[in-house]
Amino acid sequence: MGVKFTDSGVCVGSSCPRLLSFQEIAVGWKSHSTGDPLTNNVAEFADTFVRNDMPESQAYLFVRMVCAWGGLGRGNPAKIRNSIFVNGHGEIWLRSLLKTGREKSIEGKYEEALRAFDQINGLGISFTSKLLRFLAPDHAAVLDSVIRKSLGYPNSVAAYREFVTDCVAIREKLKTENKRPDGGDWRTTDIEMGIFMVTPKHPRGQRVFCHF
Repeated sequence: MGVKFTDSGVCVGSSCPRLLSFQEIAVGWKSHSTGDPLTNNVAEFADTFVRNDMPESQAYLFVRMVCAWGGLGRGNPAKIRNSIFVNGHGEIWLRSLLKTGREKSIEGKYEEALRAFDQINGLGISFTSKLLRFLAPDHAAVLDSVIRKSLGYPNSVAAYREFVTDCVAIREKLKTENKRPDGGDWRTTDIEMGIFMVTPKHPRGQRVFCHF
């Protein structure tokens, strides 16, 4: 899609449905990071998980935590569990997928990063992107139904690549403008968080834990 920068901000999405100022993105990020402590809890676990080379004993726990954070429901938890265990794959196999997804994200191969999880039923693009968001926070972004409906990104792997690329472009622009409100450097996922919080009808903050 490609973002368009103006003197007053940035146009995000198909046909520029939203013109956002950098201040709005910053305020949105701060609201998300301080208003949803579960996000920080999952992020801390994910950072340690990745730093320790993704122990296979924690691979399924990581997936469970992210799905709980994202509010996965209906029959999808059972589908995910069955894909991992009933089919005989297990946590060693799952760890391999997680590592591949992270590596492809860092390489900028965003479509391949999503497709690394094709054998897990019940995730879809929304929850696959949520896994990647915690595995590679500077190389991924969540493309969920709120973003798609508000900004016009289709539900496809190509649209995911476009959205992450757009977030990277905004990240780089913001780095030249100012620091994150907490003084840290902007990451790609921070941009998505900020955009998400200023889109209408966001459901975050009302998540319920799913059962696996």
